[in-house]
Amino acid sequence: MAKIPMGILGALIGTLGPVTGKKWLNENTLSSRRKPAKNDTEPTPNQDNQRTKFGFVSQFHRGSSDLVKLTFKEIGQGRTAFQRAISYNANNAVSGTKPDFKLHYDRVAVGRGTLPNAVLPEAKTGDTPGDIHFTWADNTGIGTAAVNDMAIAVVYCPELKRWTWCNPGTARRADGSVSFSVPAFSGKTVHTWLTFATAEGKSSDSIYTGELQVK
Repeated sequence: MAKIPMGILGALIGTLGPVTGKKWLNENTLSSRRKPAKNDTEPTPNQDNQRTKFGFVSQFHRGSSDLVKLTFKEIGQGRTAFQRAISYNANNAVSGTKPDFKLHYDRVAVGRGTLPNAVLPEAKTGDTPGDIHFTWADNTGIGTAAVNDMAIAVVYCPELKRWTWCNPGTARRADGSVSFSVPAFSGKTVHTWLTFATAEGKSSDSIYTGELQVK
């Protein structure tokens, strides 16, 4: 059953005959139902491989949705930020074929956009167990790089399949460094990235800052 909450000239919500109305990316949309295509139920080997690869990357990104909502917001229209992150990394950071996919962490992007990233970014373990320290050279004023761009340091632990990142707003581009504690990762191998974003939805292409053994 469909509803028209704003009257006859308002948005259609629900199904009316062959038409379904819904809100998608803050837009009211209408779509028609179709019969399932043959390749929906009988995919070709290439289609099956691609779908499985996207599922592989989707599992990798579990727990990162709040991050990529901010860092993949700028690039690509008509899809959610999470879909953009999965699509980019499935196409750029994975090699092999089903079932032997390999994720290349140095090719993974945790942010994409037009903001300049930092110069000479680096990640190191801190003196306190669980601490990770990120540094970069401030490039404020070069291109669109601004003093108040939010620095977002990102850490992923493959063993635990967990993401963490510093709270946006903790550090600015001009600060040149940020540290935060991940005690749950102590003694484990992690991968690290640095990216920048703004409150207005701009973001930068992330930079991989290496693999670390957390103290």
